[in-house]
This record gives sequence, structure tokens and C-alpha cells, in this order.
Amino acid sequence: MTGDDGVSTDAMVLAAGLGTRLRPLTDLLPKPLVPIGDRPALGHLVGALREAGFARVVVNAHHLAPALARYAEEEPLVALSLEHELLGTAGGVRHARDGGLLRSDRLLVVNGDLFARLPVLELASASIAGVARLLVAPARGAGNVGVDRSGRVVRLRQETVAPGESHAFDYLGCALLGPASLAALPHAGCLVGDVLLPLLRAGAFVEVQVFEQPWLDVGGLGAYLEANRVWLLERGLERFVGEAVNVQDATISGSVVGARAELERGVHLDRCVVWPGARVPEGAHVTTIFAPGIPPVDAAALRP
Repeated sequence: MTGDDGVSTDAMVLAAGLGTRLRPLTDLLPKPLVPIGDRPALGHLVGALREAGFARVVVNAHHLAPALARYAEEEPLVALSLEHELLGTAGGVRHARDGGLLRSDRLLVVNGDLFARLPVLELASASIAGVARLLVAPARGAGNVGVDRSGRVVRLRQETVAPGESHAFDYLGCALLGPASLAALPHAGCLVGDVLLPLLRAGAFVEVQVFEQPWLDVGGLGAYLEANRVWLLERGLERFVGEAVNVQDATISGSVVGARAELERGVHLDRCVVWPGARVPEGAHVTTIFAPGIPPVDAAALRP
């Protein structure tokens, strides 16, 4: 997209990770494709980027790459950057740039497991006073980003690079990168550890944009269930049932049921997620995830 200042910005969603904390679901699909509400998690991000005016979104793929390739074939906005070896968040961006998929000197990059109503247009069109602008939220604990009173990042993760920390935040995995950050990308490595921290140590200016709305890192099973609950709440829905699902004998509350799911007689679902095409056995089920080909995942004891 091109902002009001005439500066062009590319967009990339990082989707190549292994998704180990979301197993066994990520044995079936890569983490960005697990369904949240009526579409894959990645679909919510792509939709937000489309609304902001992006004509193309680069998505990298490694784990279960064929599934992401099929998604890209059906979604004209998406261009796939295939990684035969896992390159990390920085290496993935470098690989896409080296392959000609990213050409601008500014890049909006977002983790594929972030679920939130992101201020995409505001962030993508913002000016960058330094090398990067990080989207952060008020810290839920110690926070992995510390800033001084001017809004300059002085701590990243546990490393303090300058004195004067006055506020702590959580980094959401979404950032606007400027030319200096993009020029520092390694062939493999991490955006935080191998790009931003070295730049900060050298005196570079990294700023933040504070996000005050709810957000979730859909990295674990508890958070995955919570994301589906939030999706329902945001739309004022008690339940969602996809097409071609027979719910005649079922009781469904606070749950998402995907298209063509098979519900046996007398099923009661409470705060459950049923993937498209999954089968739900008879009986009552609470905070359970049903996906085709694997046993039901009881997430009752899990937290977001």
C-alpha cells in the first residue's frame, strides 16, 4: 500500500513456524490455518490487510507448506514464500526480499498467530522516527519491552540497552520496519535477537505504538479456545454453526461448529470448537476441540 505521504509499504505474515504448543492440531494444519470462527486464523489477518489497502500479502511457509500453498491458490491477495529450511523471523523476511516478493523500504510484519483487531492502517501509514515501530500492549507481567518517557525502547526482552525505563509493555509480534532494519536482515535468524537488539546496542532509535484493545497469541490450546470465544463475543453470537451441519438433536452454547461437521444424537456442546468435517460423539462435551482424524482434545484445564 502507499500512504498519504507517498511512501510504499509491503506486508508480510510470518507463518512458517512449527506450532509445537498447539499440537496435536498442528499435526493436521500449520498454526496460521487453524480455524477461528468462520475462517482460518490467517484469514482474519489477510482480511484486515485487504481492508487497509494492501494489494498483496507475502506469507512464508515451511511446516505443512502444501496446506498454505492451497490457501494461497484460493486467496488472490497472498503470495507464498516457501522455505525449505526454517529460517526464523528475520531470515524469512530476508528470503522473501531476496526472492523479489518484497520490494519496498518499509515492511509491516505480523506473526501469523496474533489474533486482534489490529490498527493496520494506522501502523502501516505511520512515519518512523527510527529503525522500527513496534506494536505493544500494556504489560501483563514484567513485559518484554521497556521504554523511556520519550517513547524510545530502552529494553528488549531482558536486555537493557539504555537507562531511563519508565513503562513496560508486551510486544505483540507486529512491527513496521524501516530501511535500516531491512538492511540488517541476516539469511537466518530472529527479528528481535539478530536485528533489533544489535541495532539498539549500536544506538538506533526504536519506537512503540501502544495497542489498548484485547489481543491473543494463539500459540497454545487454551488460547486457541479463547480466541474462538472472543470471536463469538465480538459478534454478539451465542454459537456459530457452519453449513451442512445437522443440529436437530444438539444443544450448542458458546461454541463454534465448522461446516459439514457430524454431530451424533444428543450432543451437548459448551465452549467447544468443532473443525469443519469433524465428528462429535454423543454425550456432553465441555471446552473440547474436535478435529478430523485425531481424538478429542480436552482443554478444560488449559489457560489462554
